[in-house]
Amino acid sequence: MQRYNKNSKRKISFKEKKEMEQLELTLENLEQEKKKLSEDLSIANLNSSEIMKAGQRLAEIVLLIDSNTERWLFLSELA
Repeated sequence: MQRYNKNSKRKISFKEKKEMEQLELTLENLEQEKKKLSEDLSIANLNSSEIMKAGQRLAEIVLLIDSNTERWLFLSELA
């Protein structure tokens, strides 16, 4: 009979595994959008409104990438 060890590492659940897969897709999409926005911002013919919108969205994307990456890293440690 096995004893329960408080220090034993818990395994990733099916739901967490699916979440991890979804996070990978989300991160890939966010990275692509970030790349496109960065390219758009480098174009000289954008007006100030477009630059502001793109800059705001770029900041949002960076935050989303950070939070999703943090969650993915947590889940990957369980796997």
